Amino acid sequence: KVAKAYNDGKHGYRANNTNMLADTRVTRIQRIENMNLWQSYAAKLNSMKVRAKKETPEPDSSKYEQMYYFHGTAPHLVYELEYQQGFNRSFAGKNACFYGRGCYFARDSAYSIDYSGLMPGGVEKKGPYQMLACRVAVGEFCQGVKDAIVPAVRLEETKTLYDSTVK
Repeated sequence: KVAKAYNDGKHGYRANNTNMLADTRVTRIQRIENMNLWQSYAAKLNSMKVRAKKETPEPDSSKYEQMYYFHGTAPHLVYELEYQQGFNRSFAGKNACFYGRGCYFARDSAYSIDYSGLMPGGVEKKGPYQMLACRVAVGEFCQGVKDAIVPAVRLEETKTLYDSTVK
């Protein structure tokens, strides 16, 4: 029942109102909850909003909204740890660092499917594959640079970095 609603494009499966692959269907949905990670996320989101109010009289709050983006992942123990400990930039680089070291998320599921791991018992090119739909606080962003270790400096006087990089 829930998978049908997602296949019909309801409940945000098509993150940010983008199209999903025509031959893609959701076969299982699992919500992953971790109170410690949620509290860390909420604190970071709040700190970005507070910083924005200090820097700009009327900040564009849409930059700090909780957006859903996709992350292709493989179904093995390392990623089970990811669910419990969060995304870790120090593991970045497995699939290249075209826009710098970090955890990559895509607006379109069609992009992330290329980085998704085949589930046990699956058939190559047919699936099923595993993909995460993640809440991401993007914040202030800049163009990513190949192999960069951190985002560029946003405010020179305080050496404040951008929160994220984009393609």
